[in-house]
Amino acid sequence: MAYLTNMLFPYRERKSEKSNLTLDSIINSSRNPGNYENTNFNYPKKPHYYAIIVLGGGPEHTEYRLKKAIELYKQGIADYLIVTVGETDVSIAKKIIENADIDKDKYIVDDRSTTTLHNALYAKEILRNLNVPKGTLTAILTESPHCPRARDTFDLIFRGKYKIDSICIEPLPDPYMWGKEEKIKSIRKYIHPLYPSLIISLTYSEKYLSYLPGMNEEKAEKIVDKFVRSTSDTISYLFNTSLKYANNVKEYIKRVLGSYRSHVNASPSS
Repeated sequence: MAYLTNMLFPYRERKSEKSNLTLDSIINSSRNPGNYENTNFNYPKKPHYYAIIVLGGGPEHTEYRLKKAIELYKQGIADYLIVTVGETDVSIAKKIIENADIDKDKYIVDDRSTTTLHNALYAKEILRNLNVPKGTLTAILTESPHCPRARDTFDLIFRGKYKIDSICIEPLPDPYMWGKEEKIKSIRKYIHPLYPSLIISLTYSEKYLSYLPGMNEEKAEKIVDKFVRSTSDTISYLFNTSLKYANNVKEYIKRVLGSYRSHVNASPSS
């Protein structure tokens, strides 16, 4: 029965397979922080990744996440850094990396991302363009409140092509960002159970498209990713517009109530 389940649902996740790591757990995973070929089997080896994928989040958050990623990179747990940010973050990201004296052939900074889904799409495109073998282990790095959504997004886009760990670091104080994340979380709890089925559907759609005349696996993958992106961008636009409208309504109601209270307080008592 287990064999049949694994065959029908190859991307169904088990708790033991989904790895969320903290900075301390990686740095302290062996007694000798510099020894990544630890032969003392009483202590686990540090994980080793092809790349740490740093997710941008605005200048302050990008700087914070990238510095943590560089700290890990210099511990020797990854061969490369892939930084996916927006246009407003790219200059600070490049400056931080240059100041860290990292070889130019050991990092890539991509400035096309405006959402978490874009982070995943462009990271996968970079890995594909570098001819990274399927099944290669990578790690995404972001702040812990963002980690669950980021991991689900990368699972959806990577669809098993590359293995993923999540490195979840302590968040910077940011009431607006994490308040928005909580609102997204309240919606995601209804969508999250659908992710395994959605991943399977996209995987098989990609497979069947590749059989069509003039198609191949790469073209089919790009078509599916383009569909996912257009759908996600529409949903993100609607969510952000609704959130902005709701905030405007809230502010309007506050002003009306404030004006009413001022009027009542200013009115002479009868």
